[in-house]
Amino acid sequence: MSSIWAAPFLGEFGWECSVWSPWLRYQQDRLQLPMTVVCEEGKALLYSDFAEVVEQEPSVMIRDCQHALTPRGGKLVKEDYENYVTKAAGGAQKCITPIDLSVSWAGGPPAPRYHVYKSYKVKPVHVPTIAIHARDHQHGDRNWPLRKWDELLEQVGVGWHVTVIGSKDSAMMPADPRCDDWRGVPLERLAELLSNACCIVGPSSGPLAFAMLCELPVVWWSGHAKNGPRFDSVWNPFDVPVTHVAPNWNPTVDQVREACRRYW
Repeated sequence: MSSIWAAPFLGEFGWECSVWSPWLRYQQDRLQLPMTVVCEEGKALLYSDFAEVVEQEPSVMIRDCQHALTPRGGKLVKEDYENYVTKAAGGAQKCITPIDLSVSWAGGPPAPRYHVYKSYKVKPVHVPTIAIHARDHQHGDRNWPLRKWDELLEQVGVGWHVTVIGSKDSAMMPADPRCDDWRGVPLERLAELLSNACCIVGPSSGPLAFAMLCELPVVWWSGHAKNGPRFDSVWNPFDVPVTHVAPNWNPTVDQVREACRRYW
């Protein structure tokens, strides 16, 4: 039987959930063939509505090929990745890789098919909750200092809970005792947690892009002007409310607090 095999995505999580997954969904709908998608452990939710999913631990090969999609990727890296794809795809009639997807950094996939990941199985909780992504990026100037997160959360009213998301190695944990550490949970669980939040707060990042696909309002900031169209429209297919705090990576606590006022 004819089938499609889709290779692991090599890149940032925001691009995976907002560009790669919708494009694969479109390809499966267009070709009307069974599809198998290979992805990292914990990310099956991005593909399970339209494909059979094979989850794998990130391998050394995949880590070495992180830049295969960009001009920084060397010929040797690309060849290594293509050799892996050829071997892993087996007898699939059609093989799709991220290299096949040509998009500009400011644009989105052609004819994407988006999916709402919000969990409707979760019973509403009566404790008001906000979600935060205190990103700890390898580019340190893009991180909002932990002391500012602590200061911001001191201004959150009594009775609120805070859901801290992201990965264990790239998101900070504020000291506020109301913070629940949900970093590193599978996306299915993350969608459930976000379904009970009133908004998510943080710098431009993949978890915020995923939150928009869960129909969660976003309070965000960024030092890159190109991120504006992504949050306003390109990566916001369900038109969720977004509040842009400031055009830089280090807004003041008062600026962030004021932007959150409509939700707290």
